[in-house]
Amino acid sequence: MELYTEKYGIGDKYLFIPGITGTVNYWKSYLQPYTTKGKFILVDPLGFGRSSKPNIKYTIDNHIRSLHHTVMSEGPFTIVGHSMGSLLALNFANNYPDLVKKVVLIGMPVFKSEKAALNYFLKRLQIILTFRPFAAATCIFSRIIVKNLSPFLQNRERISHLWSPAMVDDMLMHTSKSFTSSLWEVVYRSNIVKVASAVSKDIPIICLHGKKDYSAPFSHIKQIAEKYENWKLHTIDAGTHQIFIEHPEWCIDYILNEKEKGY
Repeated sequence: MELYTEKYGIGDKYLFIPGITGTVNYWKSYLQPYTTKGKFILVDPLGFGRSSKPNIKYTIDNHIRSLHHTVMSEGPFTIVGHSMGSLLALNFANNYPDLVKKVVLIGMPVFKSEKAALNYFLKRLQIILTFRPFAAATCIFSRIIVKNLSPFLQNRERISHLWSPAMVDDMLMHTSKSFTSSLWEVVYRSNIVKVASAVSKDIPIICLHGKKDYSAPFSHIKQIAEKYENWKLHTIDAGTHQIFIEHPEWCIDYILNEKEKGY
């Protein structure tokens, strides 16, 4: 259960966890201009990228255990997560508060239950995300397509960073088990409402969210953020689930300089 990491910069420490299928390359190119302002620890989650891919159930506990084993000597740090990575970040802060100075949650999906999550995606006609066999088959099929098309997609980086060679190749670096198990166990079955109420009130929680994020409904995170004084929600009206890629400077400014913004 070893996790792949890359480290850059000097100063205060920041741990970055990408979303499902994501790797260190999700963050790397955007953070490079800021390496004089902090030490960035980038990690591939268990089952993804260059991290190990054991034949296990990819529960939150297994994800958090492998993450703790990897970074326990680096704390304290600010922990930053996107999408599924934000769920792992909040759970990590709840389990190991002594290692965490601040939490930044980017596009965190919040669902009250597995049934609520499945109903939400079913209503949006995202059927492949509601039936596990469909999700597994689509995962395998899409990786075959991406592998064959990858040489032809490399010039599309000018359209979106998501189409860069590094990002496209990263889509191949997981298994159907790590994808579907993480999706169900972490995103659908995590009781994030309970975790939010339990995490230390001494840890600042910064939420960055796009109001047009349909993978992680804005209204759901808004309900949680309004309950607790140590939570602050910052939004962009036109932002989608890929708000970090759409508005990297805005996100990084909050990650690095929240005190100057009057937290």
